[in-house]
Amino acid sequence: MKRLGVAWLLFLLLSSGLAAQPIGFELFDFVARVLRDDYVNPRSLDLDNVIEKYRAELLKKCPASVDCSYLSAQPVVKDMLKSFNDAHLAYADYASDDSDTELGDPVATGRYGFWVHATNLVLAVSDVYAGSPADTAGMQVGDVVVSVNNQTASPALLGKKLRELELLFAETTIKLMRSSQLYTVRMRPTYSSTLDPVLDDVGSGVFRIRMYEFGVNLHDQLFHDLIRMANTRGAKALILDLRYNEGGSGLTSLKIAAAFMPQPSEISIEKDGSRYKFWYNDGVIQWQDLNDSTNKGMFEGQLRNPASFAGAVIVLTTAKTFSAAEHLAELLQSAKRAVVIGEATAGALDTGAEYKQFKDLGTMYYGSSRYQNLKGQWLPPRVTPDVKIADFASGQDDVLREAIKRLTTSKP
Repeated sequence: MKRLGVAWLLFLLLSSGLAAQPIGFELFDFVARVLRDDYVNPRSLDLDNVIEKYRAELLKKCPASVDCSYLSAQPVVKDMLKSFNDAHLAYADYASDDSDTELGDPVATGRYGFWVHATNLVLAVSDVYAGSPADTAGMQVGDVVVSVNNQTASPALLGKKLRELELLFAETTIKLMRSSQLYTVRMRPTYSSTLDPVLDDVGSGVFRIRMYEFGVNLHDQLFHDLIRMANTRGAKALILDLRYNEGGSGLTSLKIAAAFMPQPSEISIEKDGSRYKFWYNDGVIQWQDLNDSTNKGMFEGQLRNPASFAGAVIVLTTAKTFSAAEHLAELLQSAKRAVVIGEATAGALDTGAEYKQFKDLGTMYYGSSRYQNLKGQWLPPRVTPDVKIADFASGQDDVLREAIKRLTTSKP
């Protein structure tokens, strides 16, 4: 569907005689303006130096600047933004033939409800979401993906092919191997990509809550409902599984953290110097403009019957744990309320993001605010786990097994 949209746009440009316009330089200048005017620049890089360096690269590709397509400019723009080493800074090109998702990214398989990890030997299913099409079809953790619609599976094919089929909501045939036996499942992706949190009883009084994203005014309430359910069922310890969580609302992460600590709070530093304090107070998120003494704060949503959990907590992370999910992990880790096990997170912890769209149908994501804690310290770019374990490196869920072992045999 996205390719059809781009083809239609190109047809209009060609038919209207506008194709010769330097749209590639318009795109580059658009990105440069966002960097100079709106980007918070947490690494304090010399923006002008970086911009001029990559403008020179674009001039090499388009020496006749009046005839420079956006397809020529997009790789240069992406390389420039990548050089900032900021996970919140990116340009998404919907016209690209390359998959814009990586293996294991829930965006690639979210509507099917299963996740795959590439090991040195196989493409192994590492998680199956309860009640999803994959779960209904009988897919299990540990299954090996052999082919998708009769095309031999590979890391590059799997993410790209499933994304195409998701957009079409087409029936998909996946051949798998389980215990040396081949079998085939057929499923159709769902029309909703929202993945609500799930509570699992892993035994011995230990429960796991899996969260794949943070919606606004939705997942915070569902999370507290699950905490109450875990308490009712006698939970002694909790595993908060944030692997592959692509983030969402930072306010949601504060409300979720409140189930484990009395008043989680932070200070957000905007680029223009405005300072805002956010805090949780008796089920309500409040914020205050610290530069305005007359501002007494506003309210952002209220939780219904907020819950609390007093037992031991372990948080699971991977390199795909992103943005607001990193924030939640950091809040619990820095307060010594939880042990973090897994991989270092994506690197989008220290900023809050916004986005702008350009007429090539692409979208630029950028950090528009930067976060401090109440001690005046800048938040780090990512969460470093207390116990480092590569996710699914052995073909088994080593991270989850380590968490269960610690909670059932000793203190975490």
